[in-house]
Amino acid sequence: MSELLLRIDRFEVPLSARDEFMTRIVETHAVLHSQPGLNFDRIVERRGDDGSTIIITIAEWKSAEAIDAAAAAVRKMREATDFSPAAFIEANGIRADIGVYAPVAGI
Repeated sequence: MSELLLRIDRFEVPLSARDEFMTRIVETHAVLHSQPGLNFDRIVERRGDDGSTIIITIAEWKSAEAIDAAAAAVRKMREATDFSPAAFIEANGIRADIGVYAPVAGI
């Protein structure tokens, strides 16, 4: 049985890293769009109080299996381009909060 899940990622990105970060996010979401089980995705942003950019990505998936398959496809793309998201995040002082959420039942 499918269960609706949302992958919601929040990033606090210094302005100096914003453009490259957005390029990487767009690359990632291009891969996500080719994956079965993606219902929709959004990328939103606002300026943080400290001058950084807060970027939130939201992707709604039909199941945990669809999320796992998409994550594997993104890893494969990153390996092919020799890009490490963890290293990029650390080198640029980006703060990340990444998680998978389920809708609240009965609401």
